[in-house]
Amino acid sequence: MESKKFSERAKALDVDQVAVYVASADLPFADLPFALSRWCGAEGVDNLTMVSYHRSMDLANRRGLRIKEVHLLARAVYVLDRDDRVVYREIVADVSHEPAYDAALNAVAQAVG
Repeated sequence: MESKKFSERAKALDVDQVAVYVASADLPFADLPFALSRWCGAEGVDNLTMVSYHRSMDLANRRGLRIKEVHLLARAVYVLDRDDRVVYREIVADVSHEPAYDAALNAVAQAVG
């Protein structure tokens, strides 16, 4: 749901300046035909870069994003500026809730200014 909405909204952004990455604990995109690639194809998503933490949760652990009990990642949104500085961060308190899309996209708009 979150990835699909960001995909749809990202299409309205300046694609030369904005890249959208989706991190998941699902099976890796490169290991066709597993979950991430199947999902992208089924949903018509072609403007997101999908990455998987399935094999290594190191970065997720360092960022406090790993939900250890269920081997999932918390819903989180990071916006980085042109200098790779984090200018917006939201870690959603419950995976059943969605992030603040408008706030994230406003941060993107300011970052690409």
